[in-house]
Amino acid sequence: MKLYILLIACMLGGLAGNAQTKKAQKPLGMFIMEGASCAGLKFNSETSATFINEIGCSPWELRIKWIDDKKFFTVEKERTDPKLPPRVMIFEILSYDGKTLKLKEYWTGWGDLKDEVVTYVKEK
Repeated sequence: MKLYILLIACMLGGLAGNAQTKKAQKPLGMFIMEGASCAGLKFNSETSATFINEIGCSPWELRIKWIDDKKFFTVEKERTDPKLPPRVMIFEILSYDGKTLKLKEYWTGWGDLKDEVVTYVKEK
């Protein structure tokens, strides 16, 4: 009987050890928006990114703040107009396999635009 209880305890301990949550892989590198020539996000580190606009391929430097393993927001680093607040974008990683990154961008601007799902492909 004691051996039976010991075996069950060992099995449960092994299952609990395997139940640890795996930390989500965070993107790193340049990701081009599907269908665009240069627009995208370059993840410089876990706390820094560059957004590249399709018009003129102009970059804006961003700070990244992680809400959890899947959600983050970006804040524009440099003030472009002293009368305006920094641009803020909120994203959720819907899927990421190391090559393709699918993000849900939550609308944070003026007006009633809808949230958008955008697919990015890692630059080779």
